[in-house]
Amino acid sequence: MSGDREVDLDALFDRDADARLLERRRREELGLTPLAAPAQATPVRFGAESMVDETTPAAPRGPLLRLALEARPNRDLIPGALATLVASVSDDGGAEARDVLLRIALPPEAEPVAGSFARDEVTLDGEALLGEGLRLGTISPGATVRIRFAVHVLPGTDPLDVLAHASAPGVPAIAAPALRLTRRSGHAAFETPRPFYELEANEPHEPVTTPPPSPAPPPPRMVDTVIDEPVVLPPPEPEQPVVVEPPAAVEPPVVVEQP
Repeated sequence: MSGDREVDLDALFDRDADARLLERRRREELGLTPLAAPAQATPVRFGAESMVDETTPAAPRGPLLRLALEARPNRDLIPGALATLVASVSDDGGAEARDVLLRIALPPEAEPVAGSFARDEVTLDGEALLGEGLRLGTISPGATVRIRFAVHVLPGTDPLDVLAHASAPGVPAIAAPALRLTRRSGHAAFETPRPFYELEANEPHEPVTTPPPSPAPPPPRMVDTVIDEPVVLPPPEPEQPVVVEPPAAVEPPVVVEQP
C-alpha cells in the first residue's frame, strides 16, 4: 500500500469489528493515518430487533372466531339430573366479526329447560339457538359472547354428544369439539338443585324435588299346600321254582349178527 493512495480495506472486504481493530493497531504501529469510519445511514440493531424489517408494514389482521363449549356437571349423570351448558364465542382477530350465527344441536335424551336460556345474563328464546341458529350480531376484537342454558338428562346409559357451530360471512372460525356427557345407570330419577357457587346474586336456592313414593307392594297370595299321597306299589310276585328234567335214557345200540 503506497502513501499516495489510501484503500479502505474494511469497506473492500467488509470485515468485522475484530479485523478492523487489528488493522487500526497495525496502521498505528506503522505510523499511517487512521482511516475514518464509514458513514452508516441506518442504525445498527442487535438481537431480535435486527430481524424486523421496518420498511415492510405488518398486514392488518382480520376477524377470527373461536368457539368453546363446556358443561357442569359433564359426567356420571343420573336420569333426571340438571346440567348447565355454556357456549362461548370469541373474536381473536384484529377486526370485528359481523353477523355471527351460533347453532347448537342436542341429542334426543337431553331435554332443554324452558326459560333457562340467557346471553350474558339476559334471558332469550332458545328455539332459534336449537333450530336454524341464533344471530349474535357483531363481536368486537377481543370480546366474548356467552350463551347459557340448562338441560334435563333423560333415562338411559349411552353418552350424550352436544354439537355447536359458529359462523360469520367471510370469517374463519375455530370450531369446538363435540361435548360428551356421560351417564350413570341404576339410579332413581330426581332433579338436583344447582350448587351455591353457580347461583347468581340474589337468586334463591332451588328446592329439592324428590320422586313420588312408590306404591305399596301387593300382599302375598296364600297358596294351599298340596300333600302328595304315598304311592302304594303292589307286592312282588313270588318266583316259581325252576324244575330241571333229568336227561332221557340212552338205548343201547342193536347189534345185528351176520349169518
